Amino acid sequence: MTLQDKQPNRLTSGGRIDRTTTWNFTVDRVGYSGHPGDTIASALIANGRLAAGNSMYEDRPRGIISAGVEESNALVKVAGRFPGHAAESMLPATAVSLVDGLDAEFLSGLGKLDPSEDEATYDKKIRPHGRPGGRSRARRARRGTGSGTHRRPSHPHRRPAGTGRDPALRPRRAHQRDTGPRLGGGR
Repeated sequence: MTLQDKQPNRLTSGGRIDRTTTWNFTVDRVGYSGHPGDTIASALIANGRLAAGNSMYEDRPRGIISAGVEESNALVKVAGRFPGHAAESMLPATAVSLVDGLDAEFLSGLGKLDPSEDEATYDKKIRPHGRPGGRSRARRARRGTGSGTHRRPSHPHRRPAGTGRDPALRPRRAHQRDTGPRLGGGR
């Protein structure tokens, strides 16, 4: 049996796939083969599997409908490959690159995040903008009082000399309007 027989939908040449190397992976506890350069979705289509789970309400088979991250049907949960690696959930199968030994399962119905504890280690503590530390740091950076190149004005309502707006660009008030002839045929 040749590789083309195992993968009936695989083209014999072209694309960015290295056909000289074969990788094995599993989806829903069924073994498949693929190549470097494949995504989970492309390898499954090459192997003849077109169904990507069942629909949430009608329980009808769903298929892969796009080729990018906008894929809404083929969502997978990828198991951690090594001890300490966290499982990644709700990833589009069209965006997950295939690696040797990959273990994934399609998510049917409403997806859910993995409830197990994340044992991965991270180098930096990420502070989102919504937390107090991030918000005050952003405020100081805007005002120029934190680490940066801007200088804080001597008075909060005055700007340092030479940094004010150009008076010609300032909006005019009603008593400052030009009373000259109008252009455009106004009344």
